[in-house]
Amino acid sequence: MGNTKGKSDLFGKLRFKLSTPWIRTVIYISLVLIVPEYIAPVFSILALIAALRDTVASKRKLFAGTSSEPMVLIFILLAAGLIISPNKFSTLQSIGLWFSACMIYISLVSVITTRRRLERTIWAFTVAISLNGIIALLQFFIRSTLGFDIHLAFWRYFDESFLKLFGKQMYYFIGERASSTFCNPNVFAESMAMLLPFALYYSCSHRKDLRHNISRILVPLAFIGTMFSFSRGVYLALIIVLLVYSLYHIKKLRFILIAAVIVILLIPPSVYARLLSINEVREFIHSVITDISAKSVDYEGSLLDYIITHMQSILTKGVVEESSRLRFDTWLTTIGLIAEKPVFGYGSGYVTVRDIIMSAGVTVFNTHNFFLQTLMEGGFALLAAFLWLLGRTVKKGMYVLRRSSSPKLGLSIECFVTVFLVTGLTDIPTNTPKTMYSFIMGIAIAEAAFGLYYERRPVPLSSSFPTLGKLIPKAKLKKDKPS
Repeated sequence: MGNTKGKSDLFGKLRFKLSTPWIRTVIYISLVLIVPEYIAPVFSILALIAALRDTVASKRKLFAGTSSEPMVLIFILLAAGLIISPNKFSTLQSIGLWFSACMIYISLVSVITTRRRLERTIWAFTVAISLNGIIALLQFFIRSTLGFDIHLAFWRYFDESFLKLFGKQMYYFIGERASSTFCNPNVFAESMAMLLPFALYYSCSHRKDLRHNISRILVPLAFIGTMFSFSRGVYLALIIVLLVYSLYHIKKLRFILIAAVIVILLIPPSVYARLLSINEVREFIHSVITDISAKSVDYEGSLLDYIITHMQSILTKGVVEESSRLRFDTWLTTIGLIAEKPVFGYGSGYVTVRDIIMSAGVTVFNTHNFFLQTLMEGGFALLAAFLWLLGRTVKKGMYVLRRSSSPKLGLSIECFVTVFLVTGLTDIPTNTPKTMYSFIMGIAIAEAAFGLYYERRPVPLSSSFPTLGKLIPKAKLKKDKPS
């Protein structure tokens, strides 16, 4: 009888926690990282509804933060792209994706009102990405070691059955690279890499309660699982993150070295082969410089045309493997297209950009570069808005880093931005709903941490536009001046 009563009390506590609005908000957003791409936006709506219930129950208002200012500008620029976009439906999809991402941002910033809630949120995200990492690890092990012929995208069979009812289909990567619950290994790796710095912060805490002890097992598994994506851009980003954390914990360097040796022994040679293929890229760049210096191609035109022509002539010589060659070819073609519409671009949307670059003779679906993709979609105006958002996040990370009570959280914020910028050089970390939401989750954690550790209060929606607030008083002063 006593055992039965203990179980009922346990389930009673669990039901109470799950009925708490702010916990449901965090759970919905964590599930975004696991469910299929086309279902993820539904959970962003559920998260906002739960956040609204939390604010009503605690008699508060929805909060935002100063990051909402560049986010609104991005939304306006995306919406303005409808005027020039050759594919209106694709642009509308891009606008809808950004709008749902903003809902996740507002939901998180509104419910993370205490440091305890912030820690619990990071714990939930740690569990979600660790689950993705474990699935990727098992996928690779079952296929490559045990020899079973399974697809390395977890939701593929469900997606094919479900989307078939609506006459739709998704495109999956076919190969030996693990995709976990994502449709593509690069997308999986980028999403993981953006949130791993926060998981690393949680596991490196001095606390020794059950959650933190479990996280010290889960986070290495998440890192190892990410390795089986074979994404070289993410490899580089995570190496930088681990180096930064190693320098920060220099007194515990022996433990870090032991962990590094264990990880190195666990990772198969194929992962290192993928990473070391960067040497071929170095040889390629050297050959490009040599050819340009020798002026082996006789071409008259602008300096940009001259460089592009020289590099395209090198691309046909097979110096690099196919993946890198396609990227270089895509970047060169995209630069030429951007030069035609540099200010506002061609209009946002995955299909919009895909059709334009494919009509220019490129056989890939996107630019494989966040900065070039953004310039294609919204020109320098949209890129400036994104850099404004990232700049504010860096500033918030620096403020939190200076707080002696939680400097490692500030370090994680800076590592998050670094990961985004590094992976953005070779791919697009905002190309799908789940990667976009991972990006916005990092922005929201930075906003919430800044409010709690520096300002010690969230910023209400009415005070979320400091730049505009500075301009309005000046305008009034000019108006009141006598003529």
